[in-house]
Amino acid sequence: MVASGTHSSRISRSAKRIAQAYGYDLRLDLALRNLSIMLCDPSDPSNHYHELIAVPPAPISLSNNADLSRLSWEVHDTKMPVEVFEEKFNAIVTTPRYKHQAVALMASLASFGLCYLFNGTIWAMLLVFISTYISFNLKSYLTQKQVNNHFIILLTALTASLIASCGAFIDAATAEVAVATSVLYLVPGVVFISGLIDTLEGFVIIGFSRLVNAVMHTISLALGLLLSITLVHFLV
Repeated sequence: MVASGTHSSRISRSAKRIAQAYGYDLRLDLALRNLSIMLCDPSDPSNHYHELIAVPPAPISLSNNADLSRLSWEVHDTKMPVEVFEEKFNAIVTTPRYKHQAVALMASLASFGLCYLFNGTIWAMLLVFISTYISFNLKSYLTQKQVNNHFIILLTALTASLIASCGAFIDAATAEVAVATSVLYLVPGVVFISGLIDTLEGFVIIGFSRLVNAVMHTISLALGLLLSITLVHFLV
């Protein structure tokens, strides 16, 4: 849930709900890279178990968050055996949600629609669709190669905006709208929101970490866009 972008209070409530269902108290310390978990026996505090767990890399997934939260309530209500819980948990976190090309197509259609909302021409909308589809696949490829995430965002924003800038050879207005909307799908909205909620609710360390990560993400996006605009300025 941490890797999927869930805010910390929801993670804490879900985890404590599961622990209480099996008769334990939970102490949970959250960070972006590691989790510190301590399970305590309420009747004997000296009887406890502690482990430091690395947070695996994962994409933002609202469906994972909803399913895991629902599972915590199911454990709480039914007191299912631990083996059954583990089986259901693994099924949630390992089952692919959507095929990659389907996600790429939907992201491209979303950018197409955003361009339309900003009064883009048909040429601008087509350029945005193509730029999103290509840059989305590039981002997935670089992620699989474990390239630094901020460098991935820079290259993805550069690629998307360069393709959208082809509109400059058709019409200046077309290029302006196309470039502006070609990188909108890269804006880390979920991370900003989760970081702000965490900070306001007292989870300052992880909240601030998320906000810093989102700001660096945005700076990388802006640098990619700046490089693209600079290149086009010299070419056109």
